Amino acid sequence: LPEHGDLAETIYRRLGPPDDLKALYVSKLRATLSWEAFPSSATVEQNAKIVRSLNAACGAAIKERIGDDEEKDQIRRQIFQNNGLCHHAFFRRVDHQVANIGAGRIVHLPGEGAERQRIYDAVTNYVHSLGSWLAGRTPEEAISIWPAGEEVARRVYETLGESTPVKRWLVACLWKQLQENQAHNGRGALDEQPDLFALPAEALAP
Repeated sequence: LPEHGDLAETIYRRLGPPDDLKALYVSKLRATLSWEAFPSSATVEQNAKIVRSLNAACGAAIKERIGDDEEKDQIRRQIFQNNGLCHHAFFRRVDHQVANIGAGRIVHLPGEGAERQRIYDAVTNYVHSLGSWLAGRTPEEAISIWPAGEEVARRVYETLGESTPVKRWLVACLWKQLQENQAHNGRGALDEQPDLFALPAEALAP
């Protein structure tokens, strides 16, 4: 697969020279990735059982080798924390796990925290823009409250157009869902400056 040469070089560089423990970690990671790729279907259940068995065997062999080494056990545990192929950070987490295996400990990758900041910004900008539209503010009024969200505000207002009862109901549902979806992970400015983004009670009226 010559088109993936850069990826292969990065993986080999991060893994470093092979050894038995790394081989077990990589086998476990491969088994986990294979399991993630299986659709939820009875037709693949037998293959899924094989992958689960391989995953468990690799995990047990790793545990036997590392004993009570807490840091190395973190590497083993992290391999389970990919949250599925649909997760926005799935491949970033795989990159991190490869680097951890190569280093034999938990390491930091360049750009760490950038994706979380992107989510903070996106949630704040969209919640504010949708809320402002519900409140009947003009785009300029929304931007004056939160200048950092200007691009999103203009796009949201242009896309939504004139208010209708159905639009208001759908936008209110989306506004509520966006706030609640990331509440347990933190939402940046929404949490830091709640009064700035508060809506008047009538904004959510039908």
